[in-house]
Amino acid sequence: MLLMIMITFMASAQEDYVVLIKGDTLYGKVQHLNYGVEQKVQLTDSKKKKTVYSILQARAFRLKGENYHAIRFFSTYKYMKLVESGYASLYLYQEDDKRTWDGRYIYRMDGTGLDVPNIGFKRKITEFLQDCPQLVDTINAGKLARTDMAEIVKRYNTCIEQNTKVSRNESIAVTEKQSATRNAWDELSRAVEANTALEEKESIQEMITEARTKTERGEKIPKFLQDSLKKSFTDYPDLQELLAKAISTAE
Repeated sequence: MLLMIMITFMASAQEDYVVLIKGDTLYGKVQHLNYGVEQKVQLTDSKKKKTVYSILQARAFRLKGENYHAIRFFSTYKYMKLVESGYASLYLYQEDDKRTWDGRYIYRMDGTGLDVPNIGFKRKITEFLQDCPQLVDTINAGKLARTDMAEIVKRYNTCIEQNTKVSRNESIAVTEKQSATRNAWDELSRAVEANTALEEKESIQEMITEARTKTERGEKIPKFLQDSLKKSFTDYPDLQELLAKAISTAE
């Protein structure tokens, strides 16, 4: 996922909010409920109404200036606190029966992840980051350790960015493709704004902005984001067609 899971929120950094799986962003007082079989999040709105969402209903939330995402963790999902974002994102999570955020997890945009271990750290992390040999050498030399995970992830993302640079001719082709993609998303955005019957326009426009930003960066649009947009346009064939066009230009 996502998300990647890798999600860019457009809301004010001073407000807490919950992002539902369908894409709606709800503002209010947020409380993370980490007990029982499944983690949940509680939202208290401006009318003091409290609503509890399961981790399968709310894919992300913001609490006291920090972002939390629902990340697949082995056979389940956990809410994890975002520390460093990019192609690979570093998260902190609460281990079973603990309240502190001591667990470390790396999640890549390709859907793979690593639960960063205490024992066997060097072997596991270098295997996971083997596509960046220079970084692997630095870790093996003992210059970066488990306590330096944010720096390791930063360097890894820089490495990936450098490794994916294209030649001059390829760059021109990419630029042309990005222009076509940007135009397609802009066309969809204008159509959404002009549709007087469409609800949740603000949330939809935020999702469109996020998708456009990702394609401009050459990143893959997460499936959950595509699905959320498709669901928003269920009753609008013209918007479905424009969405399909925008997505296809990014592929």
